[in-house]
Amino acid sequence: MNILRLSLFKLKSHKKEAIAIAFLTMITTLMLSVFAANISKANKAYDDSFAQSGSKDTCVMIKKDKYRDEYKDLLNSEYGITDITETECVYGFALDYKTSNGDERTYVSFFVPEKNERKIEDFVKADKLTDEEVEKLEHPIWLPMFFSIGEGVQAGDTLTVCKNGRDYPFTIAGFYKTGLYNDSGCGYKMVISDNDYELFKLILDDGVYGTYTSLWFNSPNTGYNEDVFIESCERLSGENLNSYSTYNSTRIEKLNSLQFINMFMYFLAFFSSVTMLSAVLMIMHRITNDIEDQMQQIGVLEALGYRSREISLSYVYEYVITGGVGAVFGVVGAFLVSPLMNLGIQGMIGRPVTVKTEGGMILLSGLIVVVLVTVFALIKAAKVKKYPPVVAFRKGIRTHHFGRNVFPLEKSNGNINVTLAMKSFLGDIKSAVGTAVCIIAAGTAILFCLTIAEFFGHGTGGLLSMTGCDIVTEVELLNGVDPYAVRNEIAEMPEVRKALVNYQQKWLSVRDSEYSGATVVFDNYNDSENIKLIDGRFPEHENEIMITTRRKEYEGTDIGDSIVIKGNGTETKFIVTGMTSSLMNGGT
Repeated sequence: MNILRLSLFKLKSHKKEAIAIAFLTMITTLMLSVFAANISKANKAYDDSFAQSGSKDTCVMIKKDKYRDEYKDLLNSEYGITDITETECVYGFALDYKTSNGDERTYVSFFVPEKNERKIEDFVKADKLTDEEVEKLEHPIWLPMFFSIGEGVQAGDTLTVCKNGRDYPFTIAGFYKTGLYNDSGCGYKMVISDNDYELFKLILDDGVYGTYTSLWFNSPNTGYNEDVFIESCERLSGENLNSYSTYNSTRIEKLNSLQFINMFMYFLAFFSSVTMLSAVLMIMHRITNDIEDQMQQIGVLEALGYRSREISLSYVYEYVITGGVGAVFGVVGAFLVSPLMNLGIQGMIGRPVTVKTEGGMILLSGLIVVVLVTVFALIKAAKVKKYPPVVAFRKGIRTHHFGRNVFPLEKSNGNINVTLAMKSFLGDIKSAVGTAVCIIAAGTAILFCLTIAEFFGHGTGGLLSMTGCDIVTEVELLNGVDPYAVRNEIAEMPEVRKALVNYQQKWLSVRDSEYSGATVVFDNYNDSENIKLIDGRFPEHENEIMITTRRKEYEGTDIGDSIVIKGNGTETKFIVTGMTSSLMNGGT
């Protein structure tokens, strides 16, 4: 009891330090608890949603006029897959949309009639109009759950497809639980009426747009690989299918859906460790200073009959109480934040989250923080055992001896404030280093929080505004339209800073390479602000090309080497003049 009273007395004497340590342990516990309780939640929510859809887990699509029945036979002969559902859809790459409130969006879209949808999954509907209301709709459309959860649209709203200068309005009949194609990276599968489907087969039939034959199957434990399968199809037919095929699977879509939420969770874990480190450094520094400053008092206590173990425990109790209070508040905060995390995860993956909060993981996180505080406090407080009464008295005298004088003021010739600052710094370097570490950790945590707040509040635009980058808007033109005339017209708009013309080929193959690539062509690459030259120079003449550093890493291709590009039945040789980087297509 006397030891506990001594600890409480020390807490009252160091209120500011106690509050700071309690705050750090609270933040540590909060972030660690949120991480531990939610790291598996998004993964479980995706798996549950996929299972409820009844969907097959893999899909490969090939443009109908390029498709051959032999391709399906390859799945059986090479991978032993026999349960294959063959159907078709209309593929709309980067279609423009307008919502009821006037917002404009661009989505990769796959349109299917209901009869085709029911061949590949159960078509489980949710949040829909009544059957009577749906029957009266002239152009109904069923959207994946992402639109209800992530975009905030509702049944009965209007969604307008824009193509070739014309608008095709649909009324949202409701939403359905889809296994695949519920993600912006992979695209969205939309169910429309038979009549609208036949219309879209006609109007979406240029370039990569058009009707695609789709093969749906389950591929776990078969050794199936999408790229290898497409290459096998190309060898069989002698045609280049890169620009006329697409594929998806639970592995791909799950990775796309969860990558940002997982990144956020691991950031939480990282910063919880940073704040924990700050708290530990502060505790260890505080105990060391207390022991040195109170060395004479320690000698008195030992002379009065207190054992060194009891004096050590008084320091430990002080920080266990402080850390425990912070951990309790952190645990309470984690329980309060968990419902909000459910909404955040749900919005980011576009699937309902029905997983219960793991209270045990939250409590375990709080316990871990308290145990860590206790262990480090014990390690540092054990230093008291080295000082019996006489040694403690002598060391206390040395500690407070006025002869210790770093940078004596009488010898100072410069600014006295600088001298005083240097005296304080060199007199306690450990304290200065600890303070610097805490400031760096706090600054990094604040920057992280601001970045996350901008992302959740304003999306990608918020992050770009912090970096000073502009949002790039691309306008895709039809054949026969003068791109330079359109460019000049756009450049005259007051809200446009720069307008450029570029030409893009969706997918091209590289001879003797397993990595296909997308090409982007500018009249003058120096005008392009978003293509950063890393090494070499931009292409300036015919048959020159710049590749990515990732392709160099994968294939060993360097500046001065040549590569052969295959596309549209032709092969063209190019000389590599420079290196850049890319986040698209795995960096290749």
